[in-house]
Amino acid sequence: IYECYRFIFENYLAQDNIFLFGFSRGATTVRSLSAFIHLFGILPKSRPELIKQAYKIYKIKDSIVRKKRADDFVLRHHNQWTKIKFLGVWDTVDALGLPIKSLSTLVDWFPFFRHKFHNLTLSESVEHARQALAIDDERKTFHPKIWDKEIKGYQTMKQVWFSGMHTDVGGGYREQELSDITLLWMIEEAKKFGLRIYPKHKVVVHPNADGFMHDSRKGFPGFLFRKATRTWNSEIHGKPVIHQSSTERKLNQQNTGSPQYKPWIFHFEHEVEPWTEYQRTQNHVV
Repeated sequence: IYECYRFIFENYLAQDNIFLFGFSRGATTVRSLSAFIHLFGILPKSRPELIKQAYKIYKIKDSIVRKKRADDFVLRHHNQWTKIKFLGVWDTVDALGLPIKSLSTLVDWFPFFRHKFHNLTLSESVEHARQALAIDDERKTFHPKIWDKEIKGYQTMKQVWFSGMHTDVGGGYREQELSDITLLWMIEEAKKFGLRIYPKHKVVVHPNADGFMHDSRKGFPGFLFRKATRTWNSEIHGKPVIHQSSTERKLNQQNTGSPQYKPWIFHFEHEVEPWTEYQRTQNHVV
């Protein structure tokens, strides 16, 4: 968080639009970063030493004390307030994502690894938020951090479910057909709000609803994770949204046609996010 904020601090100019993106623990990082920016804005460029002071305040676990200390800090220094134009994340998981929850609690006891202070709620400074969620991952401590459905009138928010395990959706495997679907979806969403892409190199994509699905609990350390199907609370999060590519998938988790692919989320009353022509037909990122 400190390094990400330092980059923004050094490069931000008035009226710039901030776009934040992250996957997995990186998603945790940018969501927490958005909360940091909401508290402190952009600190004065002539005072880089203030960043560490602000970050020390941000790490206070008590949210009421943290807010009061942050407000007092901002009053003493001349900052710039800014909105975050777009926050795009893939399958946000806990800051550490350890196999056993008690390990995460134990590790948090050590100051260097402390992570329970992270604020992952949707910051009021975020104008547009998007999250791509993995339907098929079954690791208990890798369940995603989902935003509540309540947002401000000036905000938009989408959380869309896609076929695949955690890394099938967020990217990282050699087989990229499923992650290419989420990549193009996220790019199209961000471009609606002014994102411009200037690729240094041509990034080839092959979106395919029947792309290869991996087993997140196979091998080491996957087998250490307890098995648990993901869940959804409609009262808190609203009606789930499933990407059309998932409804068109013919192969199941074992990449065979039988039994038919009918994941748990299909049993909820849900909405379908269109698989647009742009997302279906692109062969490189533009």
